[in-house]
Amino acid sequence: MNRVDVFQHMPTEPLGYIDNLFSLLNVPFKHHCLWETNEVSARDATRLIFLGGPMSVNNEVEFPWLRQEKDLIRRALKKEIPALGLCLGAQLVASANGARVFRFAHETGWCRVHREPGVKGPFATFPDSLYVFQMHNETFEIPYSGNLLFTGERVRNQGFRLKAALLPPVPS
Repeated sequence: MNRVDVFQHMPTEPLGYIDNLFSLLNVPFKHHCLWETNEVSARDATRLIFLGGPMSVNNEVEFPWLRQEKDLIRRALKKEIPALGLCLGAQLVASANGARVFRFAHETGWCRVHREPGVKGPFATFPDSLYVFQMHNETFEIPYSGNLLFTGERVRNQGFRLKAALLPPVPS
């Protein structure tokens, strides 16, 4: 049976419409509240979603489950289990695959991002540019063999694809 496991990092960074959409479409999913459990487990998941959060992916001492998430991401990609990372989630996928995540320009609010030329797959139908809501002060390098999908005006790397991982910005 297919099941999506969604990992939420803090109560202030909720699922939004994800749970409503999955319920409406009868998509089985499991919601993990990591700030409560401090434990990452995704047995039998066929898809993974990693949401945002105010912490850095580099804060593994303060938030030990970040290391567990990175391990899960690496295992999932080896098995070709699709993983979607949004904001902190994208940084987790980058970090899990050897890319550096570091402090950079602070972006908060609606910012324009641009689809890279030649993007294939579901994001080829996105507009050439669109506004997405941003709230971060870190950025990431694109992991080896990753393909940049979206760029920003202040912070270049906004979305990328790596194997089965697909990391887009959230469209407005």
